[in-house]
Amino acid sequence: MYAFNHFTKVSKFKLAVAQTIKEYIKQVDWSATLSKPIKQSQLSDILSNICLQEKGGYFKSVDTLSTSSPYDNIANIAPLKILIAEDNIVNQKVITNILKRLGYRADVVANGLEVLENLRRQSYDLILMDVQMPEMDGLTATRQIRTLWDTPHGNFQGNSPHIIAMTANAMKGDQEKCLDAGMDDYLSKPINRGKLQELLEHWIRKPIMKKAIDDQALQSLKDSTGEDASIEIINAYLNFLPQSLEKLQAAYENKDLNQLVQLAHIIKSSSAGVGAKKLSEICLELELFKNKEFSSEITDLLSLINEESALVLSELQKKTKKSQAQT
Repeated sequence: MYAFNHFTKVSKFKLAVAQTIKEYIKQVDWSATLSKPIKQSQLSDILSNICLQEKGGYFKSVDTLSTSSPYDNIANIAPLKILIAEDNIVNQKVITNILKRLGYRADVVANGLEVLENLRRQSYDLILMDVQMPEMDGLTATRQIRTLWDTPHGNFQGNSPHIIAMTANAMKGDQEKCLDAGMDDYLSKPINRGKLQELLEHWIRKPIMKKAIDDQALQSLKDSTGEDASIEIINAYLNFLPQSLEKLQAAYENKDLNQLVQLAHIIKSSSAGVGAKKLSEICLELELFKNKEFSSEITDLLSLINEESALVLSELQKKTKKSQAQT
């Protein structure tokens, strides 16, 4: 939520500044405008426009000659780590250069196996995945990413990325196959700059969901207690957490700070034991309010605890169902 609000504030600020500058420029007899840092492609475009659009010794307005779109340099506002999976060298160059004009520098691999190898070395926010590639195609790679991400066998870095299919087939059935495999969206080839801009603009407004459960901590619990015992512990936690949240809310409504701190301590310890590290950290912040006055910060922390608890409960329920299905 913070990232989205920050993005919105920055966007509004930039728009306000741009509008002020625009009004000022209209008072001066410029032929066109160019923003720094100057890009060779933009300079070329604007010079061509000036030469082509001169009419009767008068140039068209600044608005007409503007070369920037609402999405130009969106990397300055919302930086993304992007991986391109494409085996065709020409397509690789087309996509990387389009992204470069938008301010992004992407890594490039040639097949699905290389995608998996890269994800084990570093994290990415977004993958542009060709559907048909040698050795491992995009659909198979996506299925493996989605299936293995929440398991110790995946050994992937960071959070699960958005995956965008790139396909030469625009048939509805092919698009459905991409979505069924776990892809988030799709682009038709040849890649169009405007369509890619729109897609990036859409997905930078959708923050990547961070995992609420640390898989290594959960695996450590299983290794220490055994598979059956760990499932019992998780089930006990799934009953414990909603009850504790109700008590926490009651203590908040009664402005009982001592009770709030005690409950935060209990939730903190229990959550750490099942791998809910972020929830445990938030509860620690609330626990530090011991011997302090009741303030609005407690309201904010309680809201964060409720939001993170919902994610924790959802992830743990999915994991227990998957474990029970495998036994």
